[in-house]
Amino acid sequence: MSFSENSSQGLSPGVKVILIGAVGNIVLSAIKFVGGVLGGSPALLNDAFHSLSDLTTDGVALLTYKIGRLPRDPNHPYGHGKAESIGAGFIGLCIVLAGISLAWVSWEFFQETGKGGHSLAGMFEGLSPLGVGKTSLEIAAGFAFLSIVINEALYRYTRRVGEQEKSPTLIANAWHHRSDAMSSVAALIGIGGAIAGFPLMDPLAGIVVALMIAKSGSDIIRSAVSDLMDTSLADEELKEILDTARETAGVLTLHEVRSRRVGGDVFIDLHVLVDAECSVSEGHQIGENLRQRLIHQFTQIEDVLVHIDTEEPSDVDPVYQTDSHQLKKLVSAELESFSNQILLTRLRPHFNNGDVTLEVFLRPHAELKPEQYGSLLKEIQDKLENLGEIKTARTFLDIQSP
Repeated sequence: MSFSENSSQGLSPGVKVILIGAVGNIVLSAIKFVGGVLGGSPALLNDAFHSLSDLTTDGVALLTYKIGRLPRDPNHPYGHGKAESIGAGFIGLCIVLAGISLAWVSWEFFQETGKGGHSLAGMFEGLSPLGVGKTSLEIAAGFAFLSIVINEALYRYTRRVGEQEKSPTLIANAWHHRSDAMSSVAALIGIGGAIAGFPLMDPLAGIVVALMIAKSGSDIIRSAVSDLMDTSLADEELKEILDTARETAGVLTLHEVRSRRVGGDVFIDLHVLVDAECSVSEGHQIGENLRQRLIHQFTQIEDVLVHIDTEEPSDVDPVYQTDSHQLKKLVSAELESFSNQILLTRLRPHFNNGDVTLEVFLRPHAELKPEQYGSLLKEIQDKLENLGEIKTARTFLDIQSP
């Protein structure tokens, strides 16, 4: 998939959503930090640092998204989509590391809180004119709720654009926004516990926030690594594609199906069994019909490589004693004695399950009488079937129009 930015149309949807997300993260980090300080909430402060760290991942998302949109070139015949998987993996790693570090900070808050008093208030004493009373916690709760609303809006917007653009980077960034919203929910629960008179719930919620962040990052990493390792599509998704392929006229069965993702695009390789005696052009047409049908019906499919087979796969490859070139030499030699009666115009060999069926097209000389055609064709057929390389011979008259 090619990518270009038309200056007359402004930024592409992908770049635009990343920049909006970056601005949103700056605003959110400020909102959460102020709310955390005023309310003395470690959960909300953890959330603030998480949003601030998102600026790094936004930069990675922008870079890898733009690389992934570059067109194919001779060195990258499948495009540059893997760059998006790499970017998504890096985003996931940053999220995991942020989660681990914030879990440690929250644990420290939890231990200090257990010793008596809300230690975070002491750390920010003088910054908050409200102290850590009920009013300050209610303010922190309000900030947490505002963060949830903004993050959920960013998630929905980014996810929609990511799916439209088939971009793993944008979808990873969208889930990053959703993890922020979920962590703010946890922070809100913790603050609510503190308001209710259970101060330990606040740093405990901070730990929950951190674990949720780390879990979100690990999921993103797993998905990115799966794409980089060319993992097949999910069974349900692949089944729908193959059911459509089997409905294509001329397709008998499918086998040796392989699938993989390159960025947001899907590539399919498959073998199609067709009638063993169909022509090369007919087999090609069946394969091309199948390819076009899948590409047009499933928008995520970028390309389909179809291999046409005329015999069922087996553990043992069939052995043929000859090939098309050798057959032509053998038949020409056998028909030498009939050269004064008939002319060989075309051979059509069929190779199937180790046997060769040969169709022979012959043009009779003008002096040959029509009543002689049948006996001559039968004689030639018997002669060819006596050759060890040929299982069945079929002889046809190639009559020229007057």
